[in-house]
Amino acid sequence: MSQWLTDDAFKLMRGLHSQVVSTKCTISSLQIIHDAPDGEILFHESTETDTLDIAMSKKTYLMIFAEAHAVYEKSGYKFELQSLPGTELWALYYATTSIMLTTNEHSTIWRLHREVIFELHERGEEILKKDFDYVTFLATSKLKRVNKSSTLFHWIRFLMVPLFEDSEVIKILIQRLLRSLEVHFANYCAGYTFQWLIRLLHASQKRELFEYAGLQIREICRSHLSDITIWETYSVWLTADSDTFTVDSFNRDALHWNKHSKSVKELQCGPQVSRADDVVLEDLDWLVKVQCAYMSPYESLYKATNDKDAFRHRIYLLMKPEVDISDARHDTSTERTLFAMKRLHKIYTTFSKYHGDLNDELKDVAEQEQARQSPEAAESTAANPSGKVSAAQIRLQKDVTELELPSTVKVEFPDPRDLFNFRIFIRPAEGYYNGGVFSFTVEIGDNFPIDPPKIKCTQKIYHPNIDLEGNVCLNILREDWSPVLSLNSVISGLNFLFLEPNPNDPLNKAAANVLAKNTATFARNVRSAMRGSTVDYENYDRVV
Repeated sequence: MSQWLTDDAFKLMRGLHSQVVSTKCTISSLQIIHDAPDGEILFHESTETDTLDIAMSKKTYLMIFAEAHAVYEKSGYKFELQSLPGTELWALYYATTSIMLTTNEHSTIWRLHREVIFELHERGEEILKKDFDYVTFLATSKLKRVNKSSTLFHWIRFLMVPLFEDSEVIKILIQRLLRSLEVHFANYCAGYTFQWLIRLLHASQKRELFEYAGLQIREICRSHLSDITIWETYSVWLTADSDTFTVDSFNRDALHWNKHSKSVKELQCGPQVSRADDVVLEDLDWLVKVQCAYMSPYESLYKATNDKDAFRHRIYLLMKPEVDISDARHDTSTERTLFAMKRLHKIYTTFSKYHGDLNDELKDVAEQEQARQSPEAAESTAANPSGKVSAAQIRLQKDVTELELPSTVKVEFPDPRDLFNFRIFIRPAEGYYNGGVFSFTVEIGDNFPIDPPKIKCTQKIYHPNIDLEGNVCLNILREDWSPVLSLNSVISGLNFLFLEPNPNDPLNKAAANVLAKNTATFARNVRSAMRGSTVDYENYDRVV
């Protein structure tokens, strides 16, 4: 084992780790740069942005993975940690951090990393803060496969338990979670972790840190109007809910840490204390002032307010829909008309359902504008003359209206009156599946968005995350699903499967094994399968 776990091993990772845990900058940001020198990692500290910029070539990135992978390929994943000398234990730590940097959701490595941390900690090593700095660096990465790892954020929450009394660590976590939210749209893992932290700060009565977190998330909300995860997080802060489940989870983790020579104080739930409604109304005034046409900010504020009637009345007074629509009818400006449509249909009508029906004239205008914005949504409304629209349909109409599709993705509604069943076509422009056209059926249930969409591939294709029956392995369609996720998030995740197939979470294990062991063979198999040929005794559908 010593030939693999020595002081000379993992030099690239040791250098990267050393810079990340020793920098005075709050943020460390990694990018893969094509013209960076192979075998080197470049570092630059910027005092203006308070950021340590890190750059490496793709070959260097793969070198980090290959060195660590060779260790586990030769030695497996089971080690007698108590019997390892310090040098080898630290080398094993760098081996796990190498895989964490380069591979998404490798659960075996994460379990081993956890045990290595416990062992180093029990030996008196100052490992907790160092590992906190490293894993929160991963959370701020611009690499999607790392930044959006649910296991990563679960470990960050667990690691924060013994560090929770350190105010500076909490402030650093707040800043890094904010960066994580910024670098990837609708980052629900980072958002959930921020909400977890807010509830714990409230329960522990850390008022100064609680207010600091609120000011920071409020500021980022105003520059990310369309990000529902960020606004949901702000709503949690506004309601100041300590949440029994969060506190109980913290205390369970505290008991676990107490078994490993780390004394952690348990928390008690505090009372729910909502922000004053004038804060919510001030935010509402600002949204209208900047002409925000997204629904999520209004819904998040409405959820947090105590006086719902006052909020709805404020909406009515601020929007003045009759004036807007009347002016828009005589204004040929497309921008003006679209803005009036968005404000009336997406915002005013949502809250007016609590205030009573709109008059007939406003209803006619709303229907005309809905048809202009989303023909599918208008057809669906026409198919329901009773006017009784389910919560699922309201949310679905909103998601369809706000779809932002890349040029490689197309959505079709076979029956325009039925938004609950549609098809997705993906034509990857790069990667293994470049040139193919892949078809999926999407079925939305009546319990949407509580339950995720059901998605199935209509073709028999060769893919590690799609089985031969068309079932799709995508974490946000399973355990990571959250009602805050939209159809945009789902389609983005589905599209990403063809750009970065994941061998670590397979449905087609044979394809996953080939991808993990020999990418050249995997590429040949994909091309053959896409042409309708036979691969490993299986016939595949032609998709090119």
